[in-house]
Amino acid sequence: MPRKKFLYHATCNALVSSIRKDGLGNTTRTMWEDSVPGVVYLCEDREEALDFINCSNKAWEEFGVDGEMKIALFKIDPDGLDPAKLFPDKNILDFPEGFFEYHGVIDPKYLKKIKAK
Repeated sequence: MPRKKFLYHATCNALVSSIRKDGLGNTTRTMWEDSVPGVVYLCEDREEALDFINCSNKAWEEFGVDGEMKIALFKIDPDGLDPAKLFPDKNILDFPEGFFEYHGVIDPKYLKKIKAK
């Protein structure tokens, strides 16, 4: 389903250690009110992934300090994902191409942290 070689997911840097231990999506925590617990939201463009976490009021409320929030960006090899669990993102209505939902846990071995800000 993805057209590009990698997918991206940005999150708060404070969550990286638990993601590296338990995988991405192994939580009931969400950063958006319309997000579904246990679903990982991915996109083909790394800057879009960063924009999503930067626009999350919930993330800022929980992890923002003095007007700053440390962000981690994960690069994910889609070959490590179960295609039966990968769907277009239902929350992106205007331009849904390149945005995905993964209904499951992404194993840490398929995650590469490429940027923290």
